[in-house]
Amino acid sequence: MSANSDLRRTVSRRFAPFIADIEELVHREGYLRTLAATITTLGSVGLIGQLLGIAWLRTTFATFAAVLFVLVSAVSFAGTQRLRSRIDRDEALLHDYAESLYKSPATVIREWKQEVVIESTGDTHFSRTLVLGDSGSDTPRYVSLGIVRFDRSPMSERSRRRVTYSAVHASRPHDLSGGTRVHTTASWTKAPTGERLTVYAHLGRTVQDGDLLTLECSWPRFSTELMSGKAPETFEARFAIPVAWFEHRVVFRCAGHTRRLGIRPLPGTEVVRERRSGDTVVTFRGSNPELLQPRGFVADLAE
Repeated sequence: MSANSDLRRTVSRRFAPFIADIEELVHREGYLRTLAATITTLGSVGLIGQLLGIAWLRTTFATFAAVLFVLVSAVSFAGTQRLRSRIDRDEALLHDYAESLYKSPATVIREWKQEVVIESTGDTHFSRTLVLGDSGSDTPRYVSLGIVRFDRSPMSERSRRRVTYSAVHASRPHDLSGGTRVHTTASWTKAPTGERLTVYAHLGRTVQDGDLLTLECSWPRFSTELMSGKAPETFEARFAIPVAWFEHRVVFRCAGHTRRLGIRPLPGTEVVRERRSGDTVVTFRGSNPELLQPRGFVADLAE
């Protein structure tokens, strides 16, 4: 046993610097450039062995090339995963501090309007338009968009990366170009019904009265459970800061043809249902809603 332990320590001590050198090379030159240089070098040596008819040279360098290819790929993948995990962890930490330490008056929202378009496949597009008021201070401002997925099955990293989001800030009535994009960050957290995505749009230090902010998010297969008839889904809006007027519209693409679309309003919510070009549109609106009081409805596609 002692001999085995000594052997493992010796191999680890000799092999660790080599791995570190490979990792530094991949980090400095990039994965593709390192891989191309490796293939070129070993391919040249293999070609020389082929021309000279030296079988052991071809076999040795072919084996070494395969091992080095796997090693470089593993190092590159591990480094990317560590970097992505570190970025996600740092962003989540900063968002927690921002929520806890934000003592300035909240960003003023005069009008709040959101449209949710659900395709027959379950792919969902969210578009939220806000008319802002004058913030009145030189403090960095942000607006968040929270979306909860009603599915308790965990999402893979690939599924999370497929979710896209953006934000555009326009100054009305002076900005005739439609506005400019603003920096956005996001965090993933657990919610009682599934996973929650919170998108933060960073507006900077200047927010004028009448500014228009548009946040958009595309989430593939967000409402698959609903559109396939497996489970109902809740659409609601609740406000943590005062809002003068709001409107929430949900568009169900081609819903109601093969299944019956059932709508059940939440307490205190009056919904309007209509048909538009084969789609079902459900809208609820109001003014000066109570803080943290949910408004919305439950949708269900049944046979």
